[in-house]
Amino acid sequence: MILAAALITVVLGACNRTPDMVLPSEPMAWLMVDLELAEALAMERNLDGYTMDSSRLTLRRSVLAKHGINEAVLDSSLRWYGAHLPQFLKVIDRADSILADSLRAFQNEESNSRIIAAGDTAYLWPKAPSAVFARSEASTFLAFEIQADSTWKFGDVFTLTFAFDNARSPVSATLAADYANRNQSTEAVSRSLYPGDERHLELKLQLDSNMMAKRVYGYLRLTPQADERAIVDSIRLMRTRLIHDDYIDSRRSLNRFNRNAK
Repeated sequence: MILAAALITVVLGACNRTPDMVLPSEPMAWLMVDLELAEALAMERNLDGYTMDSSRLTLRRSVLAKHGINEAVLDSSLRWYGAHLPQFLKVIDRADSILADSLRAFQNEESNSRIIAAGDTAYLWPKAPSAVFARSEASTFLAFEIQADSTWKFGDVFTLTFAFDNARSPVSATLAADYANRNQSTEAVSRSLYPGDERHLELKLQLDSNMMAKRVYGYLRLTPQADERAIVDSIRLMRTRLIHDDYIDSRRSLNRFNRNAK
């Protein structure tokens, strides 16, 4: 029995082992996270004389150096994982988890500091700043809710933005506000983004300047096809103050109804 258990341990260890020029699953997941962050930073730095290609190359080299590997190891790792799909899907899931946890912590810290320091402009997204839509995920919805506090004012503007990648299905976004008036009014705005359209979506909810909102809420929705793994990232919900010159135009696309209508 002891010999059999030892043999099973050896066999299982061999099955989980990757070739010499291939990164194990955990280091590969951390590498994918850093490469994703480098890609996002390259897009942000596409200013001041940087070109997209030069930014990507410089940041990619820095990421590989940080992980102590070269292009040859990266290429062989990608080829190996591409030929071993179950292992690759586990790496992707682990990378998604690492990225979500890291960015959630960062955004919570940034949001709290900006709310305290600024007062007028606040970043209020309450969840992880990225989400995956796939058949393996629990839901086709990503819902959120923000309760009003003492910093909210009449006519505040809430702007939801995000990026959309690796999708074959459209994503729809809805942003709504419940008011504390007698009729219990609700206003909402919606928009959909289709694959092949612009990569970024912006949805703006201009609150009524004569009523106080008690909460803002909404959702993102995507119904994935088989084998589809769509990514929504860089999600932000920003609150800014009323700009009178934009007020009328910003409210044209709103739908309004009363929750206590009989």
